[in-house]
Amino acid sequence: MVMFRGFDFRKHPAGFQAVAMFDNGFGVSVIPEPDMRHYEVAILRHEGKARSHICYDSGLTDDVFRYLTRDEVHAIIMRARNLKAGLRIVEPDPFVSSY
Repeated sequence: MVMFRGFDFRKHPAGFQAVAMFDNGFGVSVIPEPDMRHYEVAILRHEGKARSHICYDSGLTDDVFRYLTRDEVHAIIMRARNLKAGLRIVEPDPFVSSY
């Protein structure tokens, strides 16, 4: 799959998970939707590419993207790759201790 060149592939209950981490501290996780024609994309934050978590305050979305076409997935990947490092659009929740 050319769209996922440079991604790490992992087994996933949905079939596969393609993960890429970018130098700006963000990354993406892509899994197929049940119809196998669309994809779900999550924006990730990482520290040193070793640990990552879903990022709900990237400025791109406050959730995961669902039922995307290949072209839409590509556009989201490019937007995540071009986010400014350290960007935080939404203030941290004061009741959550780990950000």
